[in-house]
Amino acid sequence: MKRTVYGFICAAMLGAGVTTALSQGTTIDATDVGDFFRAGRTITYNIDTLTSTANIGAPGASSWNFTGLATHTRMVLKSVAPAGTPYFASNFPAATHALSDTAFTYSFWFADLSSTVTLRGAGYNYMTLGTDLLDYGFKGSGNAFIQGNPFPAEGQWVKSPAAIYYGLPMQMGKTWTTSYNEVLSGTATILGMPFKVGPDTTAHTVTYTVDAYGLLTVPGSPASDALRVRKEDRYSTKAAQNQLRVGYMFLAKNGAAVQLTATDPMAADNGTIGATSFQWNGPTPLDVRTISTTPGAFQLGQNYPNPFNPTTTIRFTLPDRQQVTLAVYNLLGERVATLVNGMVDAGESSVQFNGAGLASGVYLYKLQAGKSVQTLRMMLVK
Repeated sequence: MKRTVYGFICAAMLGAGVTTALSQGTTIDATDVGDFFRAGRTITYNIDTLTSTANIGAPGASSWNFTGLATHTRMVLKSVAPAGTPYFASNFPAATHALSDTAFTYSFWFADLSSTVTLRGAGYNYMTLGTDLLDYGFKGSGNAFIQGNPFPAEGQWVKSPAAIYYGLPMQMGKTWTTSYNEVLSGTATILGMPFKVGPDTTAHTVTYTVDAYGLLTVPGSPASDALRVRKEDRYSTKAAQNQLRVGYMFLAKNGAAVQLTATDPMAADNGTIGATSFQWNGPTPLDVRTISTTPGAFQLGQNYPNPFNPTTTIRFTLPDRQQVTLAVYNLLGERVATLVNGMVDAGESSVQFNGAGLASGVYLYKLQAGKSVQTLRMMLVK
């Protein structure tokens, strides 16, 4: 559910031969990762919703320049001591680190109510740093907004067993595989009656391979030695079995990173590829400061995955709170689904579309907020 990347400070360059040696010898260990998530540290994730291609370099010696990435929305998390959080003792007693998210938003279609539900609230992502970095998932509470009306709710995305997010130490040639079930569940109290969501389970087997080394450049920071990690996620749900998603993480020893997902899992492992789900951040700060979330301009993002079967996620960004309609149409112009029809807060929102009852083909999805309208295409393949 949450995808994360972290920042760094640049190392000096002394020449091409020295640079290659330093890059190939880069090791990211538990001490480095512990510094990324030191209690009290604020981590800002910049999210680019418009960029659609990336030059991922090549296996072995390489380099990666991501200075063209933009920030359309931000997610600001604070690292806190897990023992002081409400879910530690009852749900995540083995966690050594927790990331506090005071403004999470997640939208999905709830068939029992024939309506889109948007969850907004505060929660925590729990991890354990030891031999490896383990990710347990997220739990939070707040309100479920149904047709614009708020109702008390609680939700969680739990990984069982905990996923190995970083196999440590990370260095050229390192590989690790982690298998887990990601379970989404929650409860909303509507007019005094509890409504349950889920549990919906996605089974994952993810293989990570550190396959390249070189210089990484992110917006606002000079280049630094880093590693490329290829991520192959084979996953299954009730509706779709044996799916493959491929992504890349570019990580520097002192934290700078870019994360992206290939639009075609069979794309080449070098050169320029179609990509989406860009997240990036600059250097891990020497001092701790809070960076406020800034809503982006009106923007409808490309759905992911695309093509899809049968579910996909659509993201959009609003500059301020507005009345929003998001609907799906076939190529005859007939509306086949209404995903959002109500007031939506400023910032980035996401909605899941389920095309299980529709035929394969191209569909249009249109976002309208006030006088602003944008339409994009997506493909359902069964």
